[in-house]
Amino acid sequence: MIIAPQVLPIPDVRGGATEMLITNLLKENEKQHQVDFVVVSKYDKEAEKHKYLNSKFYYFDGDNLVNDKIKLLSFKFFILRVSTKIKRIAKKIGLVVKNWNDDIVYLDLFHFQCFQIAKKEKVDILINCGSGIVDEYKIFYKFPGKENIYYYLHWVQEENVKFRQIINNSISISSFVKNEWVKDKQIYGKNLVLYSGIDIQRFSFETNYTEKQKLRKSIGVGEKDTLIIYCGRLVREKGISELLKAFDLLNDNKNFKLLVIGSVAFANNASTDFSNAIVSKMKSIKSVTYLGYIPNDVLPKYYNISDIMVIPTTCQEGAGLVAIEGMASGLPLIVTDSGGMVEYVNNDCAIKIPIDDELPVNLKNEILRLAEDKEKMKKMGEAGKARSRLFSKENYYNNFVSLFDN
Repeated sequence: MIIAPQVLPIPDVRGGATEMLITNLLKENEKQHQVDFVVVSKYDKEAEKHKYLNSKFYYFDGDNLVNDKIKLLSFKFFILRVSTKIKRIAKKIGLVVKNWNDDIVYLDLFHFQCFQIAKKEKVDILINCGSGIVDEYKIFYKFPGKENIYYYLHWVQEENVKFRQIINNSISISSFVKNEWVKDKQIYGKNLVLYSGIDIQRFSFETNYTEKQKLRKSIGVGEKDTLIIYCGRLVREKGISELLKAFDLLNDNKNFKLLVIGSVAFANNASTDFSNAIVSKMKSIKSVTYLGYIPNDVLPKYYNISDIMVIPTTCQEGAGLVAIEGMASGLPLIVTDSGGMVEYVNNDCAIKIPIDDELPVNLKNEILRLAEDKEKMKKMGEAGKARSRLFSKENYYNNFVSLFDN
């Protein structure tokens, strides 16, 4: 059973990295069927249209379960809340029965329903992908059991001893993320690493020369221009501001163009003061084209017309799917030496830059050097294509299944 973040739907019709990874598992499971998946997801009309023979979906609109009904749900939840209140009062006045302390949690309706679903479906493994307050996962100790609950770490999180006391087991997208999570080693459990995987074939196609130049021309890029692509959220820690500063420094060279794809929150219509300022800045630079959010199935054609991918992350992030996508597309990469990113790329396909005050200058210099060496660009692209096969959705699925073989 996978409890997805309650932000974007499964399957990934509205984008999202975690949502894409879950969707990849479900799609590959339709071919191999080694798992029966139960998926808890945010409701979306478009997502609901997609059917999977080997996965069952429970969609939620807020805390309300859509379509499915659980027998006597309201009555069960009422009894639980009343008994919890009685226990809290009893604890306050010193009348606590021996095993009550771990059970005294004000549970919300969403997680109570998830628990009922787990019992109804008789799930063996529960994976929390970042949904809800961790205290509320104590209810799952009753079913499927504390030893069968995993927290899926798809970004770097500061150590949280209280969290790990409740959910002991973890699945991380890189060794860096895992090591950050268990660095004090006070809580023991199964802490596993599962490298992400994408549909390699979707990104490895190539359009013909004429179609390629037609699309480049439509976004203001000439045949002899070097097109740099950035694909990521418009948030401070992704380094978009530093990349724009680098392009300010490249202003004298009219043969460099930057294509920016992304928004604050994927397909969700959202903005921040930072993103508004960045969009305004991009509009003031003639060499920059901003397309906003692009659906996952359309992304490959923009990778296909680009020459270099830059991933200028300024934080220690877990690892972005965009690096795998860039490698699969045959793009040479310029990346920062960030967190788990360096576990996915190597020196044959990526130039790594330290995260420091000189980042904009170093980005500019590496873009210039790489663009001047067409043979190196070609070799890096080929090396990236070869390396990307390690992170196919097939390998991702098989590695996921093997986590639970023992």
